[in-house]
This record gives sequence, C-alpha cells and structure tokens, in this order.
Amino acid sequence: MPLRLLVNGFFRSGTTIVWRILKESNPYYRVYYEPCHERLFLLVRDYWLNREADPLHETVLFDEYLLDMDFLDALRWHHPNVGIVFPTSCDELLSYVKLFHDSDTPIILQSNRWHFFLDKIAASYGCGVVHIVRNPFDVYRSIIRSSFRFGSFLKKILRIGLGPFIRGRFFYIDEMYKYIEMRYGCSPYDLGILDRILWRFKAMNRFFGVWIVSNFVALKKIQKVGGNVLCYEEIVRNPGKSKSVFESFGVHFDYAGKLRPANRNSFMTFDEEQRFLSIAKSIGLYEESLHILSRVIF
Repeated sequence: MPLRLLVNGFFRSGTTIVWRILKESNPYYRVYYEPCHERLFLLVRDYWLNREADPLHETVLFDEYLLDMDFLDALRWHHPNVGIVFPTSCDELLSYVKLFHDSDTPIILQSNRWHFFLDKIAASYGCGVVHIVRNPFDVYRSIIRSSFRFGSFLKKILRIGLGPFIRGRFFYIDEMYKYIEMRYGCSPYDLGILDRILWRFKAMNRFFGVWIVSNFVALKKIQKVGGNVLCYEEIVRNPGKSKSVFESFGVHFDYAGKLRPANRNSFMTFDEEQRFLSIAKSIGLYEESLHILSRVIF
C-alpha cells in the first residue's frame, strides 16, 4: 500500500507546515506537495532551473518531483486540472492518484484541492485521510497579506488602491466561487437588488461561500471513510494530540521546534462566530456552517 496518507485542507490553513513536518519526519517516504496544483509543472521547472525556496512558504516544495523524470512525464500526461483550480472529473483524478499509489516507495500526498473527492480516493486506495480546518477569518487575512507581500513597489501600491475591486482574484477566490456557485447553488438568495450588486465587490463574502462549502463537503466525505479532522488552532496548541493522529496511520510527526506559538484559545471568538453565521445565512449555507462548527470546536 504505497499511498499511506492524504492530508487535505483549504488554502492558508496550515497544510504546508504539516507537509513539511511529515516530510522531515519520514525520510523513507516521498511526501509530495500539491500534486494537483494547476501550475505544477511550471513550478517544478522553475525549481529545477533556480533551485530556490518558494518565496511565499520560504521552503523548497517540489524537489520530490525531480527524483524520477519518467514519473514526472507520466504525471504531466495524466494531470486532471492543468490551468484549472479544482479537478472536475473524479475518474481522471483517481487515475492520476493511481500513479502515486503504484510507486515502489511509501507515499504521502498533501493537497488543497481535493475536498470533493476525499472519500473516493480513500476507498479506492485504502489510504488514511486527514482534513485540516483553520479559522476562516485568519485564513482570509492570510490570503490578503500574502497577496500584497510580493511584487514591485508600484504593483503593491496598485493592489492597495484597487484592493476592494481585485481581492476576488487573490488565491482564485472568484474562480473557486464560480465553481462552488454552479455546483452547489450557493448565492446571496435573500439580499435586495442593491445588496446583490454590492455583493460582487465583497470578496470576503465570496470567500466565505467557498470556504464553507469546501470544508463542509470535505468533512462529510471523510465521515464516510473514517478519516480525521484536525483544527489548525489545536495542532499548534496541543501538537501531541495531532502526533497521535498521524502515528495511527504509521507515520511520524516530529513537531518539536517547527510550529509557531498558539495565538488562539479557541477556534473562533463569540463575535466571530456570530458574524460567520450571519454571512453563512445570507448565502443559504447556515446549516453547513453549523455542521463545520460542531466538528472543529475544541
């Protein structure tokens, strides 16, 4: 069973640091970062040419892909969502994951894009599944900060000035929202005409639609296959518990000195929870948001 574990979570939810700990803790495994990144082969090529750490995460992300060039070519021909933020075909995704599963080396995969297929992957290849959830307000703030972090001084000024109009482009918020809206029908159904128009300028609200559906579906999927949910806030606050979860899948999680200090005592404050539920209700996702809270409150 080469595919031992799949770690999934929404963007900016702590999946990269978990990936890094798993990679450093399991030297006899190949621990692949974001195998369904829509720009995977461009990023692998950039790393091959420059051998530099990723500027956002400040670590090397794609070196595993260069260990076997024939395997990389096979991935190139089977990648299910080149240029598209989410895979859309379950069959194509399963065929792609099979390439990793058929490896002679034990495999761990980390993805931010497989929320809708976790049960199918786990059932097809018998791997463990861990889904990571982080406070959505912190996720959104992290997306905005990271999007303003890079580029020339002029670009940063333009981003600040145009922020309210272009934030939907950060981390594919608008692209993901269109996918979610079409597939799951979440839209601001109870807003007036003016508020519906203004909605298009509220990237944060669109982000919450994407975040709620992505995590709700992921949590439902892993319930089917006995997967685990880890709250990022609890990973940093009580890493020993997370270590036990990962060890239950036969992998090490040597976290000492690798996690940032906890800055929260709970998943959400009371005021954040009320705001979160209000936004969720406005787009018809109130029950889904309650389900998420019931799974991650600690």
